Amino acid sequence: MSEDQSLKQQLDTAQRQIQQLSQQLALERETTRQLQAQWQQQVRQQQAKSEYQIQRLERIMAASPGTPYTCHVAPPYTCTYISPNVEPVLGYTPEECQAEPDFWVQRLHPQDTPRVFAAISALFEQGQLQYEYRLRHRQGHYVWLREQLTLLWDDQGESQEIAGFFTDISEQKQLDAERQQAEQSLQDQQRFIEQAIQPNPSLFVYLYDVPRDTNLFVSQSVADCLGYTAAEISDIGQNV
Repeated sequence: MSEDQSLKQQLDTAQRQIQQLSQQLALERETTRQLQAQWQQQVRQQQAKSEYQIQRLERIMAASPGTPYTCHVAPPYTCTYISPNVEPVLGYTPEECQAEPDFWVQRLHPQDTPRVFAAISALFEQGQLQYEYRLRHRQGHYVWLREQLTLLWDDQGESQEIAGFFTDISEQKQLDAERQQAEQSLQDQQRFIEQAIQPNPSLFVYLYDVPRDTNLFVSQSVADCLGYTAAEISDIGQNV
């Protein structure tokens, strides 16, 4: 075989090897492209699933009567997440609550601040806490909140975050205040009547609440006449 023929065979062999390598490279590229497409499809499916779960969770939380949130474990307890439910309660959007590091601390009622901070210290001992306090609304008035806190821990056993949930109890507090005022008013009326009849204890006097159909005050003379004590007649709860 001549030198030229040998060189030609070597070139043919090299070309065949190059062609085989090119085909192999093209196959590997196609395989890589298919794998990337599959991976991207899986990522999109996972993202869609995650977005659906997040939206579902947000709908569930929005339908709840309270406002869930998370915050840092150290003062000023900066908010890291809060439900959109906060806006009807306090007048602020979630973004506004998270943008201001000391949002919560700055809006605590001054009379509640010492008690609240003392209670929070117990959270790190007990892991959970429930208390009530007032927080200032965007419009300037204070809203009564009942709050439940849970301390979250990391894998090393260190406190990582606080998860909270609060509800607006302003209406309940208003009703409690009105009831206490009514009870105080009733006690004042009873004391006035008792003082008024002291000079003439034989008078028949009783105080009757028509809407509630119950006796509010019965003088001792009425009780003596009926054979009951004044307390027994009051406990009867019906008009004498």
